[in-house]
Amino acid sequence: MVETIPLDPSAYKEWLDKMRAIYDRLLRRAGKIEEESDEDDEEWHYRDFTADDVDVEEVEIKDTRVLPDTMTVYVYEIDLDDEVFWVNGMPLFRLDCMPTAEVFLEVLSKDHYGHFATKVSMPSEHAYRIAAPAQPPSEQDLSSYESLQGSTNVGTDIHELLGVAKQPSPADRVRIRLYEIIAGLSMSSFQFVSRLLASQIAPSAPSTIPPFITATAKFMVFRAFLPMAFHPDIALSSEKWIEELERGRRGEGERMLWLRPDVCFSAGFYLEHDEHLRAAVGRMVREIHRASKNKKNGVVYGIICSLFHCVIVRVQLDSGSGGSFQHTPALQFLPFRFAESPSTPGITALLRLASKYDDLLSETVLSKSPFKSKPGASQVPASTYIDRLPAKPVARIAAFIPNLMTLLAFASLNPTTAAQANHELSFPFIGDHHLLQASDPDNGDRALARGKFVAMDARGRTRTVRVQGMGPDDTMYDTKQRFGSECYSVFTYTPNPRRAAFVLQAEPSLY
Repeated sequence: MVETIPLDPSAYKEWLDKMRAIYDRLLRRAGKIEEESDEDDEEWHYRDFTADDVDVEEVEIKDTRVLPDTMTVYVYEIDLDDEVFWVNGMPLFRLDCMPTAEVFLEVLSKDHYGHFATKVSMPSEHAYRIAAPAQPPSEQDLSSYESLQGSTNVGTDIHELLGVAKQPSPADRVRIRLYEIIAGLSMSSFQFVSRLLASQIAPSAPSTIPPFITATAKFMVFRAFLPMAFHPDIALSSEKWIEELERGRRGEGERMLWLRPDVCFSAGFYLEHDEHLRAAVGRMVREIHRASKNKKNGVVYGIICSLFHCVIVRVQLDSGSGGSFQHTPALQFLPFRFAESPSTPGITALLRLASKYDDLLSETVLSKSPFKSKPGASQVPASTYIDRLPAKPVARIAAFIPNLMTLLAFASLNPTTAAQANHELSFPFIGDHHLLQASDPDNGDRALARGKFVAMDARGRTRTVRVQGMGPDDTMYDTKQRFGSECYSVFTYTPNPRRAAFVLQAEPSLY
């Protein structure tokens, strides 16, 4: 079928029109699209074709892209809408400039996550095209940016913008490394990457961000602000929490999600284009001022994320001068498909911003644990002997508690124990393993979706553990059968969590 695609531009255009007409007709027969009202025009489209051109009995119409599974090893797709040739859910070639069979086999390769891709040596004329923005950005959004341009500082050093130390703390290093594994786990899923790349191919208006980008960016950004406590008795589901935050929030500010009283999120797209980046920042700054009109002074942070890039915005509220803002450039967020390292500036910036709110860790985890306050119960804990201890001994006690549930029981005693437990909760828990230090990857090991950590188990023993995970591509296996019972959900990116759950597992390393 590929050999029937003409190489001559005029012949290709005629072929494309005819092929689109044939399949439109099949869709109308199946009731997927409405019949055309102009019968003469329809007859003109199909006059050169008979029923033998496509055997309707052999055509199966699906509503989603077909991907390989246990019974289908290869799926080849001729995309007549966006004029792209796909292999196993990955876009590879321009349909109007397909390579010869020899070149096809020569350049076909796989990326560092195991998905089909083309080699760098492939002639550029065969590469599929990434769509440019369909429309210019909003003039109102650009005006919002330009109105305060004199007091902005683009490309500010991220540490200065966030007000954090140049060097991350030991807890920051562990959390950044674990988040890199979560990002790598997403990139290892061909379902995830297929939808991610598809969002780049079909042009969209700046105000119409692909729903997949909006939903997934929201989950991934919010995941950074949740404590990294993965445990069967802790209900830290990003989806449920986001639903709670969004419940009842409708109207002008609904494009922004407030993760904290002074931190908001908005999905973005085309952030690599300067004018679209400025428009996205301008829109966020305008809406921050609108939402904070009763707040005379202070700092509000905004995060704009497209999954490909993220931008951190710092808005200084000032009732006297009207305020000012600063923002980073578009920072790479998810790793490239041929990444040698799991680290990206966007992930690091996001996790450093989230770490500014570590004093809320105990409160957050306790609110989703068996130790949360019962409705109607007194908010003042009963007095205990620990109330008489200074903060330092309480912190030492917390450091010797290796089990997450015991630590939470300790944190629930009074405000002092809760405050001192924050430090221990800043280091991730995966089941019975308390991750204390990220180990360097082995020589020659990119470790894009897995990693080793020094951890303490529930009995207080220090050991090296391996952290890995699985995603929706592995649903052919029973999760517990493959990983045992000790695997914990990270987040999902579709409404069906059974098929789209990303889970993590920590187990003692054999090496």
